[in-house]
Amino acid sequence: MWLDVIEELPSQFAFLYFADYTQTMKIFFYELLKYNPYANIAFIRVISEQKFREEAKKLFSHILNAHHIWRARMANKLPMFIRRKNHQVDCFTEIDQNNHHLCFGLTHELNDYDKDVNIEN
Repeated sequence: MWLDVIEELPSQFAFLYFADYTQTMKIFFYELLKYNPYANIAFIRVISEQKFREEAKKLFSHILNAHHIWRARMANKLPMFIRRKNHQVDCFTEIDQNNHHLCFGLTHELNDYDKDVNIEN
């Protein structure tokens, strides 16, 4: 499963033991990013199995889009989604997995944690 890589990461305080700044930041961001897939999967499971108002689905689409857009900006790429794109519930898991897979990959590849990220719209 795609979450297996998360399970292999060091414990939450492991980043304190690294003298190398880049390695410390990588571990730190992995730790921060570990929670999000679990929360999203739980929410997707509930929203898929039960009736929810359309507004809840729109808001979760917005969360997925925002994650995608921020990740694209960090990678200096154009996003594939716009902020207000509404996705079908059956697409939520795939989009979420893609966001997290690329986010973990980007964190692993990043070697300059002092570099500014352009956040202009």
